[in-house]
Amino acid sequence: MRKYILLLLAVLFLPLSVSMRADGYLPVSELPAAEKFLPPPPDTTGQRFVGDWLMYQWGKANRSGVRGKDASSDATITGLALCKVFSPAFGMTLSVSKSPQIYKLLNTVRQDISNATQSAKSTFPRRRPFDQFNESTLIVSGESLAKSTSSYVSEHAAIGWATALILAEINIDRQDTILSRGYQFGESRVITGYNYESDVEAGRVVGMTTVARLHANEAFMAQLEKAKAEYATMTGVSARKYIPQPSDASYYNLQGVKVEEGSLENNTIYIQNGQKHIMK
Repeated sequence: MRKYILLLLAVLFLPLSVSMRADGYLPVSELPAAEKFLPPPPDTTGQRFVGDWLMYQWGKANRSGVRGKDASSDATITGLALCKVFSPAFGMTLSVSKSPQIYKLLNTVRQDISNATQSAKSTFPRRRPFDQFNESTLIVSGESLAKSTSSYVSEHAAIGWATALILAEINIDRQDTILSRGYQFGESRVITGYNYESDVEAGRVVGMTTVARLHANEAFMAQLEKAKAEYATMTGVSARKYIPQPSDASYYNLQGVKVEEGSLENNTIYIQNGQKHIMK
């Protein structure tokens, strides 16, 4: 009897938990339709699959030590988990209490990215690598549920890359570190055994295209400005925009090498303050 009561409670609360997920900025109809611009996943009998198989072996070889621990941590994609994962790369603690505007931005975008991956998953059903090869993963507890969803495209990789792109836009001084962490976030899926490399690569494309689309959404842009203002308050550093500045020596050749003004040659193209000029 107790078993049936617990089952009934689970059924009753499941719709509630789903409905409580944060809404994104865009309706699903306005999200990029990944299945219309991404190719199908590699067939297991084709040459493209060889790369996936090799990376799957690479992933299994990296499950121990610090990298394996990071890969396990990267498996959780709640707003709180993303803040924790990206805080070191961002250079300060991100959380609901310490950075509420940044958290709100990331948590809402997370839902947009998740929604954007679903049409491709429905169009391109693909068995996950651990299921394909009948092997265990780094996170055994999630295997049963994962078998019911398509490996292509990687929702985790999409969310991780989108998060990195947005944080890099807020904190441009640490953009390379943030983007590196976002890239590794996707590779973690290969290490855990839940996704192939091609799933991850496609996921990054979905994340990137969805972020690009979000920049045409007023609500997203308004929250992005709030997040930038919050970062400025937290650091004392005003949000910076790139403004070209005159260089010490204003001429460069097309290879990007600085050229002294006395060495300029006639009928040659040079770059001066971001503009092309032909010396005569």
